[in-house]
Amino acid sequence: MNEFVKGNKETNIVLINAPHRHDLIPESCVNKVVVKFNRQMEKIVQLHPNVHILEANIDRNYFTRHGMHLNHKGKDLYSQQLATIVQKVCSKEQMVPIYNPREVPSPAPNDKETQDLNTVDIISESAESSRHQRKCPARRDPDFLWT
Repeated sequence: MNEFVKGNKETNIVLINAPHRHDLIPESCVNKVVVKFNRQMEKIVQLHPNVHILEANIDRNYFTRHGMHLNHKGKDLYSQQLATIVQKVCSKEQMVPIYNPREVPSPAPNDKETQDLNTVDIISESAESSRHQRKCPARRDPDFLWT
């Protein structure tokens, strides 16, 4: 899970911690592992600002008779908590994008000839101003199936 979070730093992630198993005794090894797992998830959440946690520490009333699965009240509670987290994330002030002067501007949609000429001019200008040596294009691997 830690590798997934590190690989998706530009994405908002909501983790749901593991719920307590009400069909087992509180001292069972499964419930001890659940507590340990939830502590590890909280540590991950603290390290990454794009990760949020939905707490699953809810009463026995929100589970089915056998105590393992959520009933409709539990699912409603989870969906309300998830909606609250999504609203918080969406209401955060968005960062202003940084302008890249080397980026090719989009030309007028009606002028096809001017569009082609402008694109060629801009690309050739940026290629001339570039001081680094360009790499050769990668060759196709014979083991890879090209369609």
